[in-house]
Amino acid sequence: MREIFEKMEKSELVTLVITALLTVGLLSYYLYNCLHPVEKYSGEYFTTNTISEVEPFAGCGGSTKEEVEPFAGCGGSKKRRENFSGCNGGSKKRKEGFANSKIVTMRMFYADWCPHCQDAKPGFKQFMSNNNKVIKGYKLKTEMVDCDKHQQKAAKFGVEGFPTFILTKDGKNHVYQGARETTAYMKYVVSMV
Repeated sequence: MREIFEKMEKSELVTLVITALLTVGLLSYYLYNCLHPVEKYSGEYFTTNTISEVEPFAGCGGSTKEEVEPFAGCGGSKKRRENFSGCNGGSKKRKEGFANSKIVTMRMFYADWCPHCQDAKPGFKQFMSNNNKVIKGYKLKTEMVDCDKHQQKAAKFGVEGFPTFILTKDGKNHVYQGARETTAYMKYVVSMV
């Protein structure tokens, strides 16, 4: 084996070493991902119904999409309001393997510029520690959606004001309008499953 390497030119050896390192790196990466899968929920795993009657919390956008008033109390503008193109009418896509799963997802839709969202974030982040918890046979998934970065997703769920909390169960969306506290979120989830 040593003779083979001694006959090779320096550039061939460097190429061989780089190729070997890349191969080991890629194999390690794929092996790690196989052993530690990351669950991602983008909302596309469930059927979603059109939510035309989303009622935002007081102080964060109490108008309908047809009205062009700025978001009340959040400093939002008409331009920001117009960025939301509306719900897509309900997607019927289901990812294979999830069609019969009993999963309930609680999402917080927020905007960083909204002071009400800033107040609600700590409680919802604490609630997110319940992710993957099984409640009455349903696996709880939690998600925070930055609507400035994910406008399409916000539009898909009919979000018009901030913060908006939506629970998805059995392909149906339910708008949560209760207290913005960890225990209140959990009580709501338990009451819905």
